[in-house]
Parts: sequence; C-alpha cells; structure tokens
Amino acid sequence: MLDKQLKRRCMLTALVLLGLRLFHLIPVPGVDTGHLAGMMEKNSLLGFLDHVSGNGLSGMSIMALSIGPYITASIVMQLLGEVFPKLKDLQKGKPEERRYFGRMTLGMSAGISLAESGVLALSFMKQRVFLSNIWAVPGILLWSVGSMALAVIGKRVTEDKEHFIGNGISLILLVNILASYPGDIMEYINMVMLGPGNRAMPATLSIAGVTLLFGFTVYIHCVEKKIPVVYTGKVAAGRSSVSTLPVRLCPGGVVPVIFASGLLSFAVLGLQLAGKEGTFAAGLLNAANWFHTGMQEYTLGVALYIVLIFLFSFYYSGMAFSPRETAETLKKNGGLIPNVRPGKPTERYLRKEMRKMIAAGAAALTVIAVIPIALSSVFGVSRLSFFGTSVLITVSVIMETKKDIAMQMRAGEYMAKARKGGLFYGEKALSASR
Repeated sequence: MLDKQLKRRCMLTALVLLGLRLFHLIPVPGVDTGHLAGMMEKNSLLGFLDHVSGNGLSGMSIMALSIGPYITASIVMQLLGEVFPKLKDLQKGKPEERRYFGRMTLGMSAGISLAESGVLALSFMKQRVFLSNIWAVPGILLWSVGSMALAVIGKRVTEDKEHFIGNGISLILLVNILASYPGDIMEYINMVMLGPGNRAMPATLSIAGVTLLFGFTVYIHCVEKKIPVVYTGKVAAGRSSVSTLPVRLCPGGVVPVIFASGLLSFAVLGLQLAGKEGTFAAGLLNAANWFHTGMQEYTLGVALYIVLIFLFSFYYSGMAFSPRETAETLKKNGGLIPNVRPGKPTERYLRKEMRKMIAAGAAALTVIAVIPIALSSVFGVSRLSFFGTSVLITVSVIMETKKDIAMQMRAGEYMAKARKGGLFYGEKALSASR
C-alpha cells in the first residue's frame, strides 16, 4: 500500500501534469487551421511531432513543440559527452557539476526550441498557414517559451523527490501521448470499424493486434541476459560470492526510434521549406508512401528508417553500457566471468554479448515501429503510422515510473520499521542519519 507521503507526491505530480495539459488548449493567434490540416495530410511523418506534443501541433497550441527540444538537447549532450570527456565528467561528477551540466542542457534546449520554432514558422508561412506573415513572430516566441517552461517544470519534478514522483520529462511526454490516443481511436473507428461491409473481422484483429503490441513491448523491456560473475575477494562460508551482470535487450529504450522519427520529420519540414514537396526525396520520406501499392520505389524510405533505428540503437546503447569500463570495474573488484580471463578478454566477451543483444533489440524495436506504418497504408488511417512509437514511449515511461514508486515504497517501509526499532537501531538510526 502507498503511505500518505507517497500518495501526496503522486497527487501533486498528477496535478502538475494536468495543469500543464491545460496550456495545450491555448492557441497561437493568427492561424488558418484549414491550411494546417492540409499540410499535415501531405506527410504522415509530421504526425510524429503531433503525437509527442499531445495534438499541440495540429491544434496550433502554444505548446506545439512540447518537450521535444529538451529531449533532443539531452540526447545531443550525451552524444557530445562521448566526444568531449570533460562534458562526460560533468555529467557524472559532483552534484554542483551535474547541476551545471543540467543548465548547459537547458541552454541548448533553448537554442533548439528557437531553431525549431523558426523552421516551423517559415514552413507555415510558405504554406500560408498564418493569416499574415507578421503572426509568425509571436508564434516563434510562444512556441519557444512554452517548450522551455515545460523543460524547467519537468526538471523540477524530476529533482524534487520530496514533493513529486518519477521523471518529470518522461511523464510530460507520456501524458502527451495518452492525450493523442482518443483521436487515434476515433479516426480508426470511423475509417475501419464503421466502414462499409462486415467489420467484425477487422475489429477483432485490431483489438488482438493492439493487445499483442502492448504485450510484446512490455516483454522486450523486461528481457535481459544475466552474465554470471564470481567475486573471489568476497567469501561467504568459505565460498566465493556469485552475482550476475545484466545486459538489457534494449538498453537505449525508445530513444533510437524517437531520434530516427524526429530526424526524418525535420527532413520533411526542410524539404517543404525549400519548396521541394513534389520531389522524389519528399516522397521517399513520406511514411504514407512506404507500403503503398504502385509506389514500390518509395519502399527505400522504410529501409532508411530501419537503418537509422539500428544505427542509433548501437550508438546510444554503447553509451549506456561500456564493455571497457565494466571489464575494468570487474577486474578492480576481483570479479571474474567463468571461463573468461579478466581484462581485455572480458571486454571482448562483453562487447560480443552486448552486440548480439542490441541487434535483437533493434530488430524488436523495428517490428513495433514499422508494423503500424504498414497497417496505416492498408487501412488508410494516417494517425496509425506512429502508434508503435507511442506504445514504446507509453510502456517505457509507465515501467520506469512503476519502478520509482516501488523504490519509494521500499524506502517508506524501511523508515517505518526503523521508527519501530525493527532495524537494529530504531529511532537512533533515524536521528543519526539526520
């Protein structure tokens, strides 16, 4: 059961998220929504940006960019940390160094939000989405300020564990995704389940498919290979201590899919901005064409999407799990993998196992991301294209938050036992910890 403090933190977090959703109802002034709808229908990849903003883009809300720029900035900063060791030291250093790294990330987020707002405004001006070009100026400012406000509040929720629960940035993204589900469901019902003819079979297959998709996503997030490790320096009852080293199937989580989808989405915006909507490149990046009969040449687009998912999976997972650092740590602590020599052989073994797991994980992510795109072409439902991506985000954030709540519950149980004197020192332990 949740204790009173944990319930209070959950309630405060929910209230903050609900309050932020209300800002998505505030529109940017001077917009012709009819032109905007036509623009978004031309390329389903723009639906990805609309999904992560909780329909903020299609509604031309002040939160159209949502938390996307901050997520991009966080990923870029982590990538830069691999190139510049000083940045990596800041990220893993003392609390004040980590806070400085966080401020740098916010600064980059501000720059990215301004750049994205500018590109979005120029693209909308070209498509005559604004009633007058002068309305682009308040649009850029409102989108940038809205995105930065979400980033600051999200970071506050993440860092203030006394009042909130979970990762604020992830929870904002989750709420946006959940807010887009009703529109997806209604469009699918109108196009498929209420269409002409017998709709019983499509309805049954749809429900079964969604259930399997969610179940498979939960499964791949839980799968990990446990490599046995023997610590010769830790002896219990005359025997060496045995532990395990987990290697996850998807150590990068949903980041590879988000990065691949985001990259293609902004490539589409760039082509529209350059007036290249009717070119082969624009058609290649349009997810609606990838599985369309009679447009086989555009199938190369899905191949590009898959390659990007694999590339980002290997690169980002290599940042999350370093075989070299892990092998050095095991050697320093007297840890040995059975039948593998310490040092370089251990590093090579870990790298081999990691690559096998990441390849399998990237293949699983590809299946989840690509199948809904194929189904959207079959049924003609554009909003279905990035349903797989939204499912990945939903499952990932819910499982992460569930783990955080479980840790908080265990901490609460420990404190309760300590107050009753059940853990060695009782109240003395609590007063000593203060």
